[in-house]
Amino acid sequence: MMTITGGTPDFDLLTPLDTDADVLDRVDQLIGEDARRDRSLWLLFLDADAVQLPVVVPIDDMPANSDPYAAACICDVTAHVLSDAAPGGSAVITLVRDHGPGVTDSDQQWLMALQAAAARTGLRLRMFCVASREGVRQLELKGAEPNGES
Repeated sequence: MMTITGGTPDFDLLTPLDTDADVLDRVDQLIGEDARRDRSLWLLFLDADAVQLPVVVPIDDMPANSDPYAAACICDVTAHVLSDAAPGGSAVITLVRDHGPGVTDSDQQWLMALQAAAARTGLRLRMFCVASREGVRQLELKGAEPNGES
């Protein structure tokens, strides 16, 4: 897990993440190669102007099989954080795993569970990503609109 305390990032935190490429680039900058060895899930929070809030939440030991209860808890807490800290904001959820850049059945199952939980909690999702040692890519549910919104 990457931990930064008192450090300065190599990017301007106040620059809005207006495009999908901006979001993917920021995820790639935040989640280092060492952090891409073990399965985890990372949460980035954006305000209503698409500016990243100065907190990133990594959740370690994510199971390969999706867990609707865990997805509901993650989305519920994220929705509350955004409601308090950045009304009108959104979240970027990144699944992190060691193997390959391709989309797996497990990735799709987690995406479906998180998307359903987000809909129930009113959480606005900016993007789902998958980060592996080979890079970062956007993950879209088959049949979903761009940016993870349906």
